[in-house]
Amino acid sequence: MKPLTLDRFGGVGTPASAALSSAALRAIVAHGLPTTKWEGWRFTPVERRLQPDYRLASEPVSSPDASSHLGLNAAKLVLVNGRLRSELSDLSGLGRGVELRGLAKGLPPELGALAKVDGGRPFVGMNTACFTDGVLLHVGAGASAARVIHVVSLAVPGEAPTVLYPRLSIMLEAGARATLVESHQGVGAYLTAIVSEIELGEGAELTHLRLQQDGADSVHIAHTALALAANASYAATAFSLGQGLARHELHARLIGEGARFDLSAASLGGGRGHYDVTTTVEHLARATQSRQKVKCVLAGRGRGVYQGKVMVARGAMKTDAHQIARALLLSPEAEADLKPELEIFADDVKCGHGATVGELESEPLFYLRSRGIALADARRLLIEAFVGEVLDAVPEGDLRDAAGRAVAASLASLFAEVRP
Repeated sequence: MKPLTLDRFGGVGTPASAALSSAALRAIVAHGLPTTKWEGWRFTPVERRLQPDYRLASEPVSSPDASSHLGLNAAKLVLVNGRLRSELSDLSGLGRGVELRGLAKGLPPELGALAKVDGGRPFVGMNTACFTDGVLLHVGAGASAARVIHVVSLAVPGEAPTVLYPRLSIMLEAGARATLVESHQGVGAYLTAIVSEIELGEGAELTHLRLQQDGADSVHIAHTALALAANASYAATAFSLGQGLARHELHARLIGEGARFDLSAASLGGGRGHYDVTTTVEHLARATQSRQKVKCVLAGRGRGVYQGKVMVARGAMKTDAHQIARALLLSPEAEADLKPELEIFADDVKCGHGATVGELESEPLFYLRSRGIALADARRLLIEAFVGEVLDAVPEGDLRDAAGRAVAASLASLFAEVRP
């Protein structure tokens, strides 16, 4: 593996400032690429999946079709190879107090304040130094987005392996509300290094659905940094449905009393798919709450990873935090590594975690077969019920229907790999 230089990953783009760019470059040189010797990466050997060199993805010759993506009736901002395509986007009907635009039109002064480039986060540093465009969403105090906001990221690589650096900057001021859908698709060999910064003011509410459906030769590394003020609420549902290597790292700081963080996530796949959900949730104020539910369904040689750390600071009494991770293995070659953790420095808290890994249970299968249901159909019903607990976290209506269609397509591919 060659040493880490930005020449390998497309070169410097348009950073927020010279100071921020310099800090990112110093962090990249100091830490290099993560290896399995890093505690946070010991289950995800990303260096084995990276190409020797990448080129910064350029504008495709023809425009991809994003008109019916997920079939949602939503305001839409389309990024192709990390750059905004205004002719594919629809920013109408957002309502007063809502700003949605590309980052290339102007960078917010707070960019980089939440997603730190230090601390051994080389892909955050790469994005910070190399991004050229992205999405800015700002919802003013007391305002509500009148439509669902859908950010579509499409990778349309050329002949050589390419890299794209989408950047999302999201701020909801006090009492603001919005629903955000984020979807990722592509073909060919490419690396996506995406960074999202989400700041929620007092009493703000954000519902976030994330669908990752990248191809078999892709590497998708996402870092989401969140800050929640008093009584703010973040409810996220994330599905990793691609066929390559995908890692989604979330770092949430609950800094105001009564803040709430909810994450339901499912990873589905087989082949050589690798799916990593890594979270750090810091409870820094009284009476904050977090819920994490992560599920994996793995066939072939698929591997699922969940690393979840909950930290309760001194003085953060009345914290209520729970983590549950479950993995369903459909082949002897599949593997799951689940590691929930707690660090508690306060009294009068309610925290718990659990993790289970196993195969389909024989008793439910026997019960269904005794009712005349074929073995393949019985297995399918049980697997769909297992995943259904995560789908139920998606708000009813168009959002759940869209997520359900994506999950059904992924399960159909997965069932094809399962031996009778």
